Formats: sequence, structure tokens, C-alpha cells
Amino acid sequence: MRYFGRDGEESIQYFPGAAPAAGAPMVPSRTRTVDIDAPLAKVFAFLADPLNWPQYAVVNLRTVAAGADGWYQATTKFGAGEIRVQPIRELGILDHVWRDPQASWQVNARVVANGSGATVMMTFFQPAILSAAKFDAAMAELDIELRTLRQILEDQPPRSVGDP
Repeated sequence: MRYFGRDGEESIQYFPGAAPAAGAPMVPSRTRTVDIDAPLAKVFAFLADPLNWPQYAVVNLRTVAAGADGWYQATTKFGAGEIRVQPIRELGILDHVWRDPQASWQVNARVVANGSGATVMMTFFQPAILSAAKFDAAMAELDIELRTLRQILEDQPPRSVGDP
């Protein structure tokens, strides 16, 4: 996160898992976006609550339950893991960290105003445990999930978040 002071000074604070590793090679990344014809506040609130995620992440995510210290326990098609969302409403930031016994990674996510609606953007970096082909396949599955997210937020209210 970038902070600006009154006198023009600037500082950067990295969330856990988001700081660049010194000397680490670049890895492939993919950014996916979806435009949603729903109020920005509604889209942000829905995504800021991981308990809503199984509604749209229909390919990969099976269950999410509140855990300890801001972590949520999750079950995916691959097994158990944990999610921690670091929302900053004023900036539209919905970065989140995933960790499981095999890997951990940061997903950089933003929700920004787009007219009377919102655009959701998520950037994924290819985890070392995934081949290029598997990473591409995972991105194709994410496209399905983002279309589902759009349908949920445009056609019906979310179950656990009231309309803003």
C-alpha cells in the first residue's frame, strides 16, 4: 500500500506475501476483468466477504468458514486451505492471500467505478507448482467464475450482504 504524507513524502507498506523477493525472477501473470452493472458499493461489499465466494467461485471453491485472526477456512476442489482478504474500501483494494500445505500466493484485486457500475480486476502470478498449461486452464476456470459473479450481482441480491 502506498501512503502519501502532507509534505509530499511517500512510503510503501507491503501486505504479507506481497513484498517482492530480492533477486526473484519474474513469473508469468494474468489479469482478468469483468464489468458488472451493479453499484460499486454492492460489488465491493460482496467480494470483501469471503463467505460469499462459494456463490460465484463455482469451479474451484466448495466451502468457506470463518477462522481465526482474519483467516477463513476454505475447501477447494484440491483440498483445504485458507484465505485472508485485505480490503481497503476507499481505494477499491481487495487483495487476498491464499495458503495451503502445497503453496501460498497473493492475488491483487481491485474494484473500480465504471459509470453506474463497477469493474473487477484480479491479477494472478503463476505459482511454481503449476505448469504453464495448468495455469492457463486455471485462468479459463476463473473466466467462468467471473461470469457467474456478474450474473449474481446483476440479477439477484447476494445472500449475506444487503443492498447498499
